[in-house]
Amino acid sequence: MKRVIKIFLIVVAVIIIVILLRLNTPIDCHVLETKITRAINDSNFCEKDLHCDVKLVNESVCPFGCYQLVNRDAKLKDLKEYFRAYKVQCEYCKYECVKPPDKQDLKCINNKCVVQFSGSKDYE
Repeated sequence: MKRVIKIFLIVVAVIIIVILLRLNTPIDCHVLETKITRAINDSNFCEKDLHCDVKLVNESVCPFGCYQLVNRDAKLKDLKEYFRAYKVQCEYCKYECVKPPDKQDLKCINNKCVVQFSGSKDYE
């Protein structure tokens, strides 16, 4: 019985060490930036204007812009996790952002959500 307890404690200790090592593994910020940019781009798709939405996913963290234009039904869980990791592990700045565009200024052009103010060209 004592031998079983010893083995159990050793296994638990190894698991804890592995978890701690994974938590302290430095993140390659360039790779994380690429993942964030890809996740933002993958979330920006539409067929109609009403599919578009503007989200403040990243709390204005540079270099990703103040707001993200995304499909209203896009799953943003991974993107939020990437931003959390980025803010903990990487150096970043914060934008001072103006208010986000109004819903009526969001347009679906070439299957991407863009901001198009009345009488102006596209703005992404």
